[in-house]
Amino acid sequence: MTFERLGRVRLARGAIVDFDEDHLIAPDGRPMRRDVIRHRGGVAVLPVMERRIWLVRQFRNAYDCELWEIPAGRLEAGEQPVETARRELVEELGALADTLEPLAVVYPSPGYTAEVIHVFVAEGIVPGKRTPDGAEERFGVVRSWELGELLEMIDEGRLPDAKTQIAVLAWARRSGM
Repeated sequence: MTFERLGRVRLARGAIVDFDEDHLIAPDGRPMRRDVIRHRGGVAVLPVMERRIWLVRQFRNAYDCELWEIPAGRLEAGEQPVETARRELVEELGALADTLEPLAVVYPSPGYTAEVIHVFVAEGIVPGKRTPDGAEERFGVVRSWELGELLEMIDEGRLPDAKTQIAVLAWARRSGM
C-alpha cells in the first residue's frame, strides 16, 4: 500500500507551527487532500529524584485549564534533543541531571501533525534555580510525586497529558512496577 505525494501547499506560517495542505494519490488512484500541522519537534523529560517524579502545573490555553506535565519544550533550530532536554530541565525545574536516557519517541497525533516528541528520563537530579522563558513557565507550580500516585492519577483521568502518561508508564515498566 503506497500513497503518492503530488505536492504540498504552505497555507500559513506561524510562530511555532506551519500549516500545510498535502495533495496525494491513494493506492486505489483517488486524489486525497490532507491538512498537516508541521512542528519542529520537541522534548519531554521525566525527572526522577530520590524515587520521586517532578511535574510542573502549567496553564494550557488550548484546553483553557492547568495541567500537570513533565518538563517539555520545542527543539530550537540545530539543537539536538538531549540539549533541549537539559535546557528544559533548567528552565522549568532549575535542575541539572547526571544522566539523561532516551525513554520513548512519541507521535502525539499522527492524523494531523508531524510533531515528534523525544522523551527522556533524567536521574541524578541536582536542584537549582529555575529560569522560565515563557509566561506559562513563570507561573508554573512544581511538585514531586511517587510513581504509584501518578499511576493512580492516570487511572482516574487526572493526568490527561499524553507525553506525561507515556513517560510515567514507560518508566513504571522499566522500573518493574
